[in-house]
Amino acid sequence: MIFFLAFILSITLLGSIIVGPLSIRVYATVAMFIYLLFSNRKNNFIHLNHSYLKLYILFLVLMGLSQLIVGEIIEYQYFKKLLAYHFVCIITFLAIERFVNNRTDVSIVILLLTCVMLLNNITTILQFIGNNIGWSIGQFFGDISENVDFAESHDTILGFSRTPGIFGNVVNNAFAIAVFSPLSLCLLNNNTKGFLKIFALVSYIIAFVACFMTQQRAAFYLILLCFAVYLFSAIKKHSFIFIILCLSAVLSIMGLNLSDIDFGRLSETTNDVRIGLYKHAFAFIAEHPFFGGPMTFQRIAGLSSHNVALDSWIFAGFFGFITMMILILKTVVIAIKTVIRGLTVNGQDRDMIFCSIAVINAMAYGFTHNTSYLTGNVIIFIALALMLKSSKLRIN
Repeated sequence: MIFFLAFILSITLLGSIIVGPLSIRVYATVAMFIYLLFSNRKNNFIHLNHSYLKLYILFLVLMGLSQLIVGEIIEYQYFKKLLAYHFVCIITFLAIERFVNNRTDVSIVILLLTCVMLLNNITTILQFIGNNIGWSIGQFFGDISENVDFAESHDTILGFSRTPGIFGNVVNNAFAIAVFSPLSLCLLNNNTKGFLKIFALVSYIIAFVACFMTQQRAAFYLILLCFAVYLFSAIKKHSFIFIILCLSAVLSIMGLNLSDIDFGRLSETTNDVRIGLYKHAFAFIAEHPFFGGPMTFQRIAGLSSHNVALDSWIFAGFFGFITMMILILKTVVIAIKTVIRGLTVNGQDRDMIFCSIAVINAMAYGFTHNTSYLTGNVIIFIALALMLKSSKLRIN
């Protein structure tokens, strides 16, 4: 289990730390691949549904073929990204299948991820208030000098999205908060000790504050929706924590004038840049309907479309788009079913509820940012495997 936990830390935190020709994340993934290849497969462990991996691999193949046809496979660095990102996702899914086989294992992984996010969220808050310790911690995990320079030249970064935390850039930071933070609410199950419940709740509150300080709207609203689901589940259980939270919220609202609060980017309703990218994407797809061309599109628009549906067509052509939409729809449907099942089973199952919320958040985020199945973000596969595993454990 220690080897597995070290692997999880490596793939989530150490992707930007290079040793020799490769990152620590790649070395850890290769080591896990070798272990899975030669370990005794007769050991008893709970198998997961591999149809998600099959669809994912099919998409990767179609993306490679499309880029080969349009002549962009080398320019896109397809094979490098296949090893550095997508291969990591596949091995991570299989590693969780192999090592996580009971409720305690699920809780240990979630506790580890909660601790990682606590470090990230405190770092994010320190960065937002201009504390040098926060910037130094962030710099250790990646090159964030551009954000540091920006913060030093402005009196406040409220209204700007400039806090990368420990994930290298603010988009990845907000994505990690939106996906991993709901997992901390799994620790509020009935069999969790009191100290861990307090730790989980405090961690989630800190995550909420940190998410505000990323100034990323999609992530912030997803965190709010997750908390609403938690309150709904607490109502059904007549939770004492829920009553305290409600009283605190009512007292806070009574003494608070929301119009006096500056929400920065979170209160903005216009997004001309993203709308412009979408227009470019629709026009490009109309001109290149079968095989797309990601590098050609980025030379035209300057960025990817920041929408997984449009990008899957641009990056992998029409058949890649169809495959990706099937994969996303399948993922969302099973996640919603698992949330409902977790809410309705006797005594509720918060592992099922909030692992599923994490997956739903990951899917939703991909429709507004360049962070999705397509980009090979391993956070998605950690959440997906934990959701499937928690559902299997309930059945068994």
